[in-house]
Amino acid sequence: MSDRPRVLLGGSGFIGSALARALLAAGLPVRIADRQPCTVAPHAWQHADVRDEASVARALAGAETLFLLAAEHGTEPRPVERFEETNVGGARAVASAARRAGLRRIVFTSTVAVYGQHRGVRTEDSPCRPRSPYGRTKLEAERILEGWAREDATRSLVIIRPTIVFGPGVRGRMLGLFHELAAPGFVMIGSGDNRKSFAHVENVAAFHAHAAALGPGVHVFNYADGPDLTLGEVATTIREALGLPTGFPRRSRAVAVIAALLRGTRATEVVGATARSAAQVLRYCSDSRFTSVRRGGLDFAPPRSLREGLAEFARSDLRWIAGAASAPAHGARAGGQHVPAA
Repeated sequence: MSDRPRVLLGGSGFIGSALARALLAAGLPVRIADRQPCTVAPHAWQHADVRDEASVARALAGAETLFLLAAEHGTEPRPVERFEETNVGGARAVASAARRAGLRRIVFTSTVAVYGQHRGVRTEDSPCRPRSPYGRTKLEAERILEGWAREDATRSLVIIRPTIVFGPGVRGRMLGLFHELAAPGFVMIGSGDNRKSFAHVENVAAFHAHAAALGPGVHVFNYADGPDLTLGEVATTIREALGLPTGFPRRSRAVAVIAALLRGTRATEVVGATARSAAQVLRYCSDSRFTSVRRGGLDFAPPRSLREGLAEFARSDLRWIAGAASAPAHGARAGGQHVPAA
């Protein structure tokens, strides 16, 4: 086992913190490079900015493997330049610093947002047609890093495209969905039979660590915990873990869409405490599924099942939604979360 450090660039974020814990538990030397201090292993943290090649080069000195997790995340309106500077500019800085450092292995955390909107289950062989600045710039970053890998036959690049990632301390847009599913007055829009892919953060971290052992070449994987559950099954699992009734009422999808459209420019349909546009209602009721056709040969077993992970997450992070006095505190900051624009 090499004593050269594994560098986590963006290692103070949500996925990065889970990966740091996994690598440290395995007894591996870890260096965490991030703009924000790392609460998981403050002794291993140094300041770095993915947009600054010099700071990246310092972080890579003597390293064996780079886990590149740093990114501009999200789908809400924000200047496109922020995605360009961090995701694309950051990939260029990393590729250049990796050349200077003689690095041989990069594990890059991408996103299923690179696929855009598709019908059916998306695999690594599905066409990439991103519709958001996030998805587009992550795909461009993939191509920049692929260029680095193909310059030298001894280099290894692993690209991991996670679906919706959840777990203790998660933040961001999808947290609202989990809050809704755990609310005492929850109302399901539609039948609840639509299936969505999810991934527990510990499983995503474990897959990163496992895939880092792959040899030279470019390796691309989707990551989702399977089997996919229906939204109704996700709601039932969460509510059972919280001791809440699982016989929740339902609202017709058609009624919800029409009600949203009738609101005109505001276009919101309020169900419980949640307001949605007509387009958001349709996304809520649609399938959003991803799988890997390449993961089978890796002999990888996720540490926990999807249902187990959902139940534990409900008990740790959603109890206050169901009526507890306060939410538990978590050390992970809001970075490192990969939310597909689907």
